[in-house]
Amino acid sequence: MLIVGVQPDYRLAASSKEPMASITDVLPGQTVKILVQAVNENLQGVASDPVLFTLPVATPPPAPKRAPEAPADTNAGKENGDGHRRLAPVG
Repeated sequence: MLIVGVQPDYRLAASSKEPMASITDVLPGQTVKILVQAVNENLQGVASDPVLFTLPVATPPPAPKRAPEAPADTNAGKENGDGHRRLAPVG
């Protein structure tokens, strides 16, 4: 594995008898070249052609939509006809 523009040489990214492996130490936005090669005791297969990919950069989820605010009560603080004042709504 080689991180393009960061590492001058390839390095071993994984060694496993399983058909899959994970790579680490790659940051979002970095481009990586990977070669795969089978090795069995003292024998080794031909390396694959390089696979080039860029690790995606995460995008933040869209902001939740806010509920529309209630219109202001234009009668708040005015007398309601019986000598009492209306209170403005809370919240």
